[in-house]
Amino acid sequence: MVKRTLRSVMFGFIGVAVLLGFAQSAQAEGKPTLYLPTPPGQTWEVIQGYNCGTHDSWGRLSFDLVNTEGDTYGAPIYAAADGTIFFWTGRSGSLILSHGDGYYTMYSHLSSWIEAPTGTSVKRGQYIGNAGATNPSPTVPHLHFTLFRGDGPYAYNRQPVALAFAEGYNFPDNGGCNQHAGSLLTANGEADTIAPSLEWSGPAERTWVNSGRLDWNLSDNQSIQGFSQNWDAPAASDKPQFAAETGYLDLIAGQHIANVTAWDAAGNTASFQREIWFDPTAPSLPTTTVTESLTLNGSQSSLVINWQAASDADSGLRGYQLYFGTDPQGTGEWFVAEQQVDVGLREPGRYYFRIRSEDNAHNFSEWTTLQTVQIN
Repeated sequence: MVKRTLRSVMFGFIGVAVLLGFAQSAQAEGKPTLYLPTPPGQTWEVIQGYNCGTHDSWGRLSFDLVNTEGDTYGAPIYAAADGTIFFWTGRSGSLILSHGDGYYTMYSHLSSWIEAPTGTSVKRGQYIGNAGATNPSPTVPHLHFTLFRGDGPYAYNRQPVALAFAEGYNFPDNGGCNQHAGSLLTANGEADTIAPSLEWSGPAERTWVNSGRLDWNLSDNQSIQGFSQNWDAPAASDKPQFAAETGYLDLIAGQHIANVTAWDAAGNTASFQREIWFDPTAPSLPTTTVTESLTLNGSQSSLVINWQAASDADSGLRGYQLYFGTDPQGTGEWFVAEQQVDVGLREPGRYYFRIRSEDNAHNFSEWTTLQTVQIN
């Protein structure tokens, strides 16, 4: 009886161990694979490692990283793994991404970030902000990076997780102070030297239009940081006005040049221009040079009607659409470019000569009756 009890207890312990093993395995499976959040090809140094200094409590397994190849302040920072935006605070410049299964990465002391709503999806390697020295922090600009676990929708009971990166770096917690300080870490890939590209949509260049807007879409071999825009001169800014890949400009009357400057996450820039001709106003009405009413006999072979030219201040006049028929409100698509037309021989009856002017942006004046003709 005792042996059976001991055996049952042993099997019970084994069962618990197996269950714990499954739980730990499930936890390990949920842990995201991290890539260095720094620019590809650049080497960054750990200036403060695990524990000690400002790394304590739930953030004790953090790294402070600085760029060894140039300025740290303003350097682009990338998502270390796929996730969603969980939290942002401007006070410490901290952006937290959620990666599922209770895992989070935190990027602190950012001088700027992508300003997207909570819950927005981000891809591994996507630009998320720029390194800085946001208070409260030391005076030396750096990126403070942490991987942690949290419980529930608000990430309660946060616990740090030792860092390891897919580039081949592994940093276990050995219990010492300022562990791994001085380590040099280089993100995978070559440094990005390729500038963004732009694709326009909307009005054709140097062609008069009377409606619409100018749209564009930016693309890059890695990721877009944003753009600035302006009519007739480049926007006076040394950083993007908008953190987006798509944009537009409302058209303004006349001939104008759209200017767009794009930044990618590595700080490469490219400028683009497009000349747009926009005329939203109708031309003036034409006026007749003959009497309003005219009576003819059937023996007359033709009737030539003349009128004074209309005008258009923006795109210029293209010509006139005409109607000659028995409907007093008639319209038609008969087009002439000059101010004269021969309406030809007609059957006896009452006729109306109606006209409207058209400009080069295809704006039209109202239809107006210039001549009534009675043929007997």
